[in-house]
Amino acid sequence: MPSLMVFQSYALYPHMTVERNIDSPLRVRRYPADGPDKPVRKLTKAERDERVAEAARVLDLEPYLKRKPAALSGGQRQRVALARAFVGRPKAFLMDEPLSNLDAKLRAQTRTELVELHQRVETTVIYVTHDQVEAITMATRVAIMSTGHLRQVGTPQEVYDAPADLFVASFIGTPPMNTLPGTFTSEGGGPAVTVGESRFPVPAGLTTRLEEGQAVVVGARPEHLEVSADGPIVHKVRAVEWLGHECLVLGTVGEEPVIVRQVGMSPQAAESTIHLTVDPANVHLFDPDTTDRLP
Repeated sequence: MPSLMVFQSYALYPHMTVERNIDSPLRVRRYPADGPDKPVRKLTKAERDERVAEAARVLDLEPYLKRKPAALSGGQRQRVALARAFVGRPKAFLMDEPLSNLDAKLRAQTRTELVELHQRVETTVIYVTHDQVEAITMATRVAIMSTGHLRQVGTPQEVYDAPADLFVASFIGTPPMNTLPGTFTSEGGGPAVTVGESRFPVPAGLTTRLEEGQAVVVGARPEHLEVSADGPIVHKVRAVEWLGHECLVLGTVGEEPVIVRQVGMSPQAAESTIHLTVDPANVHLFDPDTTDRLP
């Protein structure tokens, strides 16, 4: 069997036990049970039982085989849906937002279980999600789409470190990349993009490709902005969200909203002005017309 779907709504049969739900595709379909070059056939009861037992063991469903879906939690129902796909031993799993109905804690737990399942069965998984955290934490390769167009394909690290355009830059990352319209200048202290009274340094490899006064969009991730007494970026703080292990400093640079991620900043820093610096290697430039990242 080439592929099997795992649906957002689980699509379990409510009148059947977990065991019968897992077994249901094996009863109605034919499988290449005798080898890839042999004709497909219906499985025997012993073969079906063996596959159901294997799926229940892999997905930790053995205690629930005699229960019906109504007696299961959301995470357990999700595992039943996965087991039902697993018994067919497909060449690929097609998963359509399978975790969207779970609460935050269970969603994080099930993400880990799906990654472990993928490592055990070594089967290709095509996973559709609107949650970029799921995409980054689970995938080996990510394809980012918007309005039917493929925007970028790469490893999670590649799309995070070098977003192909402004959409990817604003979608990947929590909080997302700060992006601000500015103007390139090589005067007054080295090549930079000016945003109001602030200056963002430009990566050395881009300076020869930019013209004086050229309009660009400059980007910097919140964790790459550092507080510095003499930093060239002036940040007017509006609020500080204290998260325990870190703070998100919300404010503006010029007229544009900017978030800074800092460790150890006091919440009392709100309603003040701070200065920031950023390593030029962590500055991204985008074309304001095409929205593409400047290479």
